[in-house]
Amino acid sequence: MEQTTLVRILVVEDEALMRRNIVRKISAVGPSFRVVGEAPNGKRALELIGELRPHVIFSDVNMPLMDGLELARVLREEQPDIRLVIISGHRDFEYARRAIQFGVRDYLLKPVEPETLEQVLRELGGDIQARRRGERCRHLGRILSGDTESADHQSYGLFHVLLGHRATGDLSAEQTKAFRTLWTRAQEDAALPGSRDDWFVFDGLRENEKLFLISSEAAPAGLPSLGEALLASLQAVVPTCPIHIGAAPRPVGEAELFSMRKTGSKSLYDHILVGRSACCEQTDEPAHRRTLLDAHTLQMLKTLAQNGDISALLKKIAQVTASWAQAPCRQRDYEAAVDHLLLMLAGVLPDSDDGRLDQAKRDILQQLVTEPDMTAATEGLLHALRALLATETGGSQQDICEKIEQYLQTHFAESLSMESLSRHFGFHFAHLSRLFKRYSGVTPLQYLTTLRIDRAAEMLRLNPEMDIRIVGQAVGYDDAHYFSRVFKNAFGMGPARYREKFRPERTDVSPSDSSETGDPAACL
Repeated sequence: MEQTTLVRILVVEDEALMRRNIVRKISAVGPSFRVVGEAPNGKRALELIGELRPHVIFSDVNMPLMDGLELARVLREEQPDIRLVIISGHRDFEYARRAIQFGVRDYLLKPVEPETLEQVLRELGGDIQARRRGERCRHLGRILSGDTESADHQSYGLFHVLLGHRATGDLSAEQTKAFRTLWTRAQEDAALPGSRDDWFVFDGLRENEKLFLISSEAAPAGLPSLGEALLASLQAVVPTCPIHIGAAPRPVGEAELFSMRKTGSKSLYDHILVGRSACCEQTDEPAHRRTLLDAHTLQMLKTLAQNGDISALLKKIAQVTASWAQAPCRQRDYEAAVDHLLLMLAGVLPDSDDGRLDQAKRDILQQLVTEPDMTAATEGLLHALRALLATETGGSQQDICEKIEQYLQTHFAESLSMESLSRHFGFHFAHLSRLFKRYSGVTPLQYLTTLRIDRAAEMLRLNPEMDIRIVGQAVGYDDAHYFSRVFKNAFGMGPARYREKFRPERTDVSPSDSSETGDPAACL
């Protein structure tokens, strides 16, 4: 227990000698536990509560005017936040049972052993500290969300923390799940600077954003060095993506937290470098702007697009984007270059439309959020442009979808996902899914499910003696329970009942052998 965590204690005992003995033992535990008052009975204790504001009351049971159990009953109804510890010479179980009914925190027997008393105090101190922290966290959360203007004089170091790059739109379901996993790992395993209890963490606008707060008293080294230490601690447990931290330039009072949260998010966005982790100080000064596409390069790309030389256009774009990694590149500048490329294509491609170009931009920027470096980001950009140009120029969309169909038919029994499929074909998964659905009417995963279930049904018709679990594994479902559910959704019956329709007539089996419930998977 840290000395700064003060637990205020009221001792209630009618025997003066015993009361002084208890006070002495409590004081010997440490300065974090202070006896702020004494009372000879429960009635007097209730009178002192408003003045002394104790966190814990140690009370005898048998006392005049109001005994310990009656005191416990009143506290439960009127002061439920105060912890009560009963100290009694009675070993009767009935006292303990009634004490528990009244919400008594602990029940100690006289004479109180110092080791036992210290253990109880440490546990009480931990509970009180956790409650204080929870109240403080809720208070700060309301201030950060703008729900309250109430504030005290406490000040904090404020850090905007971003895993990956800033999201300018909604994250995909897979990205959301991945970031939640990363944040769980970061908050549980990261060796945060100082004491973990000094930090408060709040959600940002997106799943990959968090706000880290630490009281200024707990940050004597200064905010810049603390921000660098925070960055290092997070990188140690989340090495798979860049981490960006925006640090407030000075401790922020509670009254300023809400406004600093808004300006801090904008400031961080202005300074994010693609694929490079960094901690930067929040400032109103704009970051140095870098032009990734000058007028000469754009004109060259426009000429290639007007001439219909898509192969040369993509090759030139690849050369241009490869040069972007030679120097630090802000996310804002990267997004501006994406805008310029798409606007240029919109002006020269005959079949382009705003909806398709807007969707391509959303795909590119959504993919950027999780890219580890500039090389991966530009590869994702090229994949999206290649898909867009293939769609615009026609002739290859059907070829792509036919190749996807062929790939699924060949690999349907393997572990497949939209991520693995998009990596194999070099397109963003969102674009790949839309492209395939326009061609076939279903998404690739829907097509894969139908393919698997149709193949499973064929196996059950041709081999009705085959074990259902083996059939499921043969078509890509290692989980027999899940296989049975998917099969039933498709055919209106489980695989066991479906199999019975094609099993040869047998006279040497019991009724239970031929029922659907006889199969381990049939009940699903």
